[in-house]
Amino acid sequence: MTRHSKLATLASLLVLLVAAVFLNFLLVTRGSESGGYRLTADFTAADGISSGSNVVLAGLRVGRVASVTLDPKTLFSHVVMTLEPDIHLPVDSSIAVGSAGLTSGNQLVITPGTQAARLAPGAAITDTHDYRSLETQIGQYIFGAGP
Repeated sequence: MTRHSKLATLASLLVLLVAAVFLNFLLVTRGSESGGYRLTADFTAADGISSGSNVVLAGLRVGRVASVTLDPKTLFSHVVMTLEPDIHLPVDSSIAVGSAGLTSGNQLVITPGTQAARLAPGAAITDTHDYRSLETQIGQYIFGAGP
């Protein structure tokens, strides 16, 4: 083999390796949402939430945000999320926009309710809480508006 053909072969293998890593990344980040079910929630502000944002329960990712749109009637952010099929939330569950950390984006955090009845696919989580930035929380604490 000539030096040129060895380089071409090496470059081809590198391209295939990069493609395989990218495909693996897509499969891992998409998870099992294709087999899950959808729920919705409306927020007055869904700061930092976008398609692909995590939906977490007890600190574990249980789904992803499918879409975020503005409801033209209510002017609220309408969020559609896909949850894993084995997650069955009580109807009185709540959901909040929260931060995963100081350097990461926001996520939706579910707090499960206590009722026996479960949310059906396509149902809405009605108990929603908007994101409060660290600055807002500190200001409210300092100036007496509560935690």
